[in-house]
Amino acid sequence: MSIREIETLYNEHFEEMTGANNLDEYSEADVDRVLCRLLKCLPNDGKLYKYRKGEGEYFDNAYDSLKNGYLWLAQATTLNDEVDTTVNFDPEKDIEDVKQYFLSHSIKLFTWIFNKTEESGDLLFGWDHLQNDLFRKVLACYNLETGEIDTKKARRVFLYYGCTEQECDTTLVKIDELVKTFLFKNEDVLKKVCDNYLTINKKFREISYLFCVSERFDLDTMWAYYSDNKGFCIEYDFKKVMNLPMKTKKLFMNFCKVIYNDSKDRISFLPDIQYFLGGYKDKSLLAKSNRTMITQMLTKQEKWKDEREWRLFLCNVENKLSADIVSAIYIDSSMVDADNGKKLLALAKERNWDVYIRKLNYIGTKHVYERFDDKSEDK
Repeated sequence: MSIREIETLYNEHFEEMTGANNLDEYSEADVDRVLCRLLKCLPNDGKLYKYRKGEGEYFDNAYDSLKNGYLWLAQATTLNDEVDTTVNFDPEKDIEDVKQYFLSHSIKLFTWIFNKTEESGDLLFGWDHLQNDLFRKVLACYNLETGEIDTKKARRVFLYYGCTEQECDTTLVKIDELVKTFLFKNEDVLKKVCDNYLTINKKFREISYLFCVSERFDLDTMWAYYSDNKGFCIEYDFKKVMNLPMKTKKLFMNFCKVIYNDSKDRISFLPDIQYFLGGYKDKSLLAKSNRTMITQMLTKQEKWKDEREWRLFLCNVENKLSADIVSAIYIDSSMVDADNGKKLLALAKERNWDVYIRKLNYIGTKHVYERFDDKSEDK
């Protein structure tokens, strides 16, 4: 395929994965379709690489993952880039926008809060004398945009529940007064919602877990930065994902390419508010919010572009993901005769992984990678 065709295919993948679809409900056929399309987008026929140190706890952790067949998902808070997995927004403007939207859509907010309270089995404000079902039907008599109540419709609701004319008029006035003044008397509700946005990047980084790999195994900058020029590089063959259990395969649908850009447009959280208060009905709002958020969380500064990174992006998961998809090991020549190097070579032989040795060429001007022949070592 041409570069343009691959880009088009990847864009289709990204649009579907960040839309309003519930990926948990995907059938096995859907998952296979998504993964087959994704594999066509990956470089090197699906092979991607991770650089590791050859000594200390870094080696021990990497070796354990190789030996026991799992991927280590790093919490975003532990990444070396402190602004990784964040979104750009204007706190003061966003908070004001959210407040104004709440104030102009008070019935939507009130109804949403009531429904959430009802889900918990409680009565809003402890109104034990008013049944939840009746209250919900009265709220449905309000125009969600204007905040005005259809009095005739509301009266019919009360009469249906056996209220007298006097009880109807008295209770309706109380409810309408409560609803109309709710936001102004309960500014804590606004403050709590808005305060959540001030710490949203901190929360994003706490719930985000990433497995990061590079398109290349021969990047000298990566060897220097991540393995001190004396470690090793792991090759993962993502075609092997197709042989994993269904539950694990679903997770790999969330595999994306990192975007490199020094600027991020300011985003707004209003689509989220509109989606929640609208009763989770407008899926276009959800898709818009998802794509904007995930695009920004996948965007890193230009200074990182040489890493040519792809990443598995998951939320609220365990660090260890069982997935034995290793296909080769690239070892720097400096560690071949070391104990850790011998451990790697032995494991590679046991698992039938290809092994390549990284070393300087004859005149010392660049690194070359030669296939390791363990038969010659046995002589």
